[in-house]
Amino acid sequence: MDNQIDLTAIQPEAVIGAVVRIFTTLQDEFEAEIFNVDPKTNTVILKEGGSEAKRNYRIINLDCIAKVQTITPAPVGQPVEQLPVANMAKIRAREEAKLRAAYEESMKIGIGVSLDAQILFNALSKTLPCRWDGETIIVMEDVRVAPPYDEENCSGGHTAAELNRVKRVLVGEKQKLAKSS
Repeated sequence: MDNQIDLTAIQPEAVIGAVVRIFTTLQDEFEAEIFNVDPKTNTVILKEGGSEAKRNYRIINLDCIAKVQTITPAPVGQPVEQLPVANMAKIRAREEAKLRAAYEESMKIGIGVSLDAQILFNALSKTLPCRWDGETIIVMEDVRVAPPYDEENCSGGHTAAELNRVKRVLVGEKQKLAKSS
């Protein structure tokens, strides 16, 4: 079937719902239903898959399309499927939460520290709240673990029990690290 169409030269409504095979300039091939053609962004949106749970949408720049073959023409007189309204407040809240989480994760990466120091930090932070202060690990906001991250380099803590707890975890993690090396 060599029924080719030019997506750049038509009204989008004329092809929405058509099942097509698209060949890209990168030698990719997709078979899907045309969900929309957007002349402003110069893209075509393809709807792939049958059931809603398994559905995938692919956006392709029209400049990247080498050839389009029509498999099934667009239905005539059928209402165009509308996208659901997006809850922007929910989207922004989710974005902010993801950005906050990414920032918190980035703060767990020590700058200018050895791989062993980062491994110790990661191990400590699994059980105790930790953050970096330069090359020093701050545990529970009270205990400081300075390089070379030995038991003798621990200081601070509101109580001796707090300090001893961090020392025990540190010694245990250093022993695990030594065994795995």
